[in-house]
Amino acid sequence: MEKTKTNSERIYDLADRLIKFNLMIGSLCDLLIHTKEASNLKTQLQCSVSSAALNYGEVLVAESRADFIHKISICLKELMESRMALSIIEGRNLCKDRILAKACNGECSELVAIFIISVNTAKKNSSKNS
Repeated sequence: MEKTKTNSERIYDLADRLIKFNLMIGSLCDLLIHTKEASNLKTQLQCSVSSAALNYGEVLVAESRADFIHKISICLKELMESRMALSIIEGRNLCKDRILAKACNGECSELVAIFIISVNTAKKNSSKNS
């Protein structure tokens, strides 16, 4: 029988997942073709993906419910930006490894979905307690 995870374990699973996603993106960026378009997307993508993970570190030590909502919303915004860049990279075939590009896009979409739920739940819980 599988042990049910605590909230604390799920929080750190998400942190680990964001770190692994950053590593995937690093590998993808190493395989982008050498064009100005790919170079611009590479820089933007690296910034947005690392920002999502680093801001999640701040989520873990939020000082208030409002601070938590604000910081987790920043994570979502950065992941949405990342998803757009990945969609362009995949659509324009800018990565030499199409399977990796597709995997990165899929992981980003899953993370976006998780963060949408998290933001909505936090806002809903905040309004209940007001």
